[in-house]
Amino acid sequence: MYLPSINLLSPEKRQHIRHMGTLQFFKSILEIGLVMLSVVSIILVGGWWILQQHFRDLTAQLTAVADTYAISNKKIHDVNEAVQQAYELQKRHTIWTPLLAEVSNALPSGIVLSHLTLNTSNNSIGFIGTAKTRDDLLRFETDIEELPFIGELIIPLNQLAEKENISFSLSAELVLDTDKKKK
Repeated sequence: MYLPSINLLSPEKRQHIRHMGTLQFFKSILEIGLVMLSVVSIILVGGWWILQQHFRDLTAQLTAVADTYAISNKKIHDVNEAVQQAYELQKRHTIWTPLLAEVSNALPSGIVLSHLTLNTSNNSIGFIGTAKTRDDLLRFETDIEELPFIGELIIPLNQLAEKENISFSLSAELVLDTDKKKK
């Protein structure tokens, strides 16, 4: 069945109504766009707020962890510094026992030492004792000078004037680095 449509409006009014319909359509589309833009804006602001809260929590955790590790790092630094100081002390330390053992082995049978003086500030060693004979004293001088850590040995001439039971006092330069020994 076909219904006739009769339009009794004037063409200007029809044009005006059509124009109004188009404007109403664009107005509705604009309203829908603004509503959607508002919803998206609200979602983005909510997401931003949540991310800011997570960022604050993460920063607080990192600060707490950093403080915990800062204490450990300070302890490690202190231990490293103590080890470095001990290493520096050990580098400057000379082990005297093997050196004194070599001096003891270099003593001839006719020599009796009463004093042995090590002076590390001026790198010298002093011997005070008694020799049975002049030959024992000269052999002592030769044997001591052959040691790798003994430099120039100084014997006063007045001690060589006596033949027996010679009280002597000798001093020598300590050369702790064998490359520097004077030949």
